[in-house]
Amino acid sequence: MVEQINAKNSFNELDEILKTAGQSGNIDLSDVQKHVEMLRRKTILEQHKYTVFFAKDGYWKTYVPDPDSKKGRRLIKRRDRNELDDAIVKEYRAIENYVAPTMRNVYPLWIEHYTKKSRSQNTVKRAVATWNKYYAHDKIIGKRMDKIMPTAIESWLHTRIKEEGMNAKQFYNMSLPFRQIFAFAAKSKIIDYNVFDEVDVNSKLFAKRQKPKSETQVFTETEEFFLMKLAWSEWQEDHSLGACLALILLFYTGMRIGEVVALKQADIEGMYVHINRAEVEVSDRVSPTKFVQVGHMVVDYAKTSAAHRDVYLSQGGREVIDVVSELAEHRCSADVLGANPDMGYLFMNGNKRCNVDAVTYRLKKYCKILGIPFRSTHKIRKTYVSKLIDGGINIDAIREQIGHEDEKTTYRCYCFNRKTKAETNMLFEKALSTVSTAS
Repeated sequence: MVEQINAKNSFNELDEILKTAGQSGNIDLSDVQKHVEMLRRKTILEQHKYTVFFAKDGYWKTYVPDPDSKKGRRLIKRRDRNELDDAIVKEYRAIENYVAPTMRNVYPLWIEHYTKKSRSQNTVKRAVATWNKYYAHDKIIGKRMDKIMPTAIESWLHTRIKEEGMNAKQFYNMSLPFRQIFAFAAKSKIIDYNVFDEVDVNSKLFAKRQKPKSETQVFTETEEFFLMKLAWSEWQEDHSLGACLALILLFYTGMRIGEVVALKQADIEGMYVHINRAEVEVSDRVSPTKFVQVGHMVVDYAKTSAAHRDVYLSQGGREVIDVVSELAEHRCSADVLGANPDMGYLFMNGNKRCNVDAVTYRLKKYCKILGIPFRSTHKIRKTYVSKLIDGGINIDAIREQIGHEDEKTTYRCYCFNRKTKAETNMLFEKALSTVSTAS
């Protein structure tokens, strides 16, 4: 209460000076700033809670707050009382400007730095989501980074691993803020060294990654046939629905959905489609811990270096491209003034470029009509890869076709059985059948 009254009196005094200066029509900002500083000094000295005393050794002495001291205070002394007052004000100024190096305080600085380093906004969104899920409401982020011990970090991480049943990949994603914030703080000289470098995680605690069931990851041959049939039928009823044809092309090429909706006529060369751009989500980061999606946009780069590639068009794929190319020519002829910037794209819904959401909507609609579980457009990529593997295509050729950097990813994450259980049993019988040895 005393502090509030003192501060209030100081501001009232400042208000009176500004009022007087305003009435005279002569406001000197430098004089005002000097008076503000004088009032701040006066307030600090009035609120200083420790006794100022003159000691037998001829020094003026007092205590000042010190969070690093066991008693929370530190003795200071000066020969002159005015010098001691100067020292007191300096100490409190330092406390006011001091920001404890905690993860909570460093996170906003790190996320700004991380955003500038990242090409994809989705990468930043994932980091923010991880922070919100595991860190934002945990007391670990309030501990001083320069005081926390490696064993304390290890205990926290091992607890998360056990409670969440994390596999190695999930742990790597979860620990990203811990790893990166400490590295950033050390590089920025906020802390002297990165204590996280001393952290040792017991990898034996990681859950074994179970491969998901095929029926949740790919479409069967029958499902694919009827999905494509529904898409063709709806497009024939309404030629303005480019999302129908985009969905069909996904099954024929295994391209990423963002790559398909960003295609232009110039990307088609004979029997190949050149991938050099993609649609991405656009979001506004309204705070260090919150994103709001505002739409989509096309960027002139692919997801990875391997994603820049030439995709082979089978006969079915070429038929789709021929249809959308002919439609594109008619649209461009009608738009002689070039008023619509979307006209350069192959897949259009009406007079707007077809986006990812439009294709996903179609897939959900057709799955509902057929009475089958919805699987995302990404599962069409897995369906495509599994089909090529069944067809005996070399794995490195498949890897190049779909834009993977490592064939292990292609085999481990994209190879699934597209047959029904009954069809699979018949194949087992055929493969294992032998000539009867009975006489």
